[in-house]
Amino acid sequence: MTLELLTFIFTFVIIPLIVYAFKQNKDMSIAKNDIKHLQDDKKEYREDIKEVFKQLQDIRADIHNIALNKS
Repeated sequence: MTLELLTFIFTFVIIPLIVYAFKQNKDMSIAKNDIKHLQDDKKEYREDIKEVFKQLQDIRADIHNIALNKS
């Protein structure tokens, strides 16, 4: 009876827990990788936004200079 109980526990409790732990570890690795890519994208977007604001400031300065030259 004890050997059968241990076999049952090992087969239906311990092994599935080990498999579940490995699956969770793999999922966490994928999630960490996704977060890394998102952080890289965020840096690129920030640089793009800075560039757009710089271009907008240049356009604003050009418009201001044109307005001063016409008056």
